[in-house]
Amino acid sequence: MSFIMTTAVFPDISLTITKNIKVQTIAAFKMWQNEYKKLMPKKSTDLKKEQMMHYEGPGTAPIKEEADASSQTRLYEGNIETINQQTYSWEMPVSWEQRKFAYKNYGFINQLGMYLSRSQKLRYEYACANVHNLGFSGGPTGYDSQQYYSASHTWRSGGTYSNLLSAVALSKDALESHLIAIAGKTQEFSIPTALRPSQISIGINNIFVLPELLKSSLDPETDSNAYNALKEYPLKKNLSHYFSDNTSYIIDTDVNTRVLYEAQGVKFDSYVDNPTINLIERAMSSIGAGFIRQMGSFGSQGN
Repeated sequence: MSFIMTTAVFPDISLTITKNIKVQTIAAFKMWQNEYKKLMPKKSTDLKKEQMMHYEGPGTAPIKEEADASSQTRLYEGNIETINQQTYSWEMPVSWEQRKFAYKNYGFINQLGMYLSRSQKLRYEYACANVHNLGFSGGPTGYDSQQYYSASHTWRSGGTYSNLLSAVALSKDALESHLIAIAGKTQEFSIPTALRPSQISIGINNIFVLPELLKSSLDPETDSNAYNALKEYPLKKNLSHYFSDNTSYIIDTDVNTRVLYEAQGVKFDSYVDNPTINLIERAMSSIGAGFIRQMGSFGSQGN
């Protein structure tokens, strides 16, 4: 199916295609708000496949009795997580006639530039949000064959752990239970993780619930004078418009578990297709978003 922009496709408006397209495209790209940056950091890469592994170490050192040899231990290779690059691109062909017989119409140029840049911005947003959206089912599994959020993650040195929160609506009681559960998490050899919750990312259904929970000085769910202890946690609020389940949420800690690898930042260029003399306006990028470890972020599907 052809998507070439011809004078027949736009009988009422036409334009002279000039460098103004790229100016407007780049301007629109820079002005579009980046939500994904609050979900995960971005790093450059020149690898098609990025892999990351963390070592697992021993537990508490044992007592060494006088004149005895020290007990021996070892390190274990941890789970190896993989993030693959994908190339994303749109092309917008514009016919020679559309360019030749056109009237200048900068409104049309603005739209072409805005939509071309929007397509790339959306790809970044969905690529990052889908690490969470597909984290419960349907998404890529980690080295331990589990989804991003799972109650059955494994340590290579032995044992299991969970970063799956109960699927309950976000509320004061639920958040208190989640924070208590996170505080009690252990890593390999039952070592306390001592994780510090830092941010809650929510879908649109919780845009009023979360501020009330975190900002109220008094108990946000009763008319008593009880102090709201949730204010003691320096939790940042992050609203994502790209969560597929608007009641789901993530509690992140001081251990980052997600990353966006960028092999090619968004590039806008154009070329002329010689057989047709169509001008092809193109936007392209190469990115890969995924999780690099699981213990450190905790997801709930809400309710």
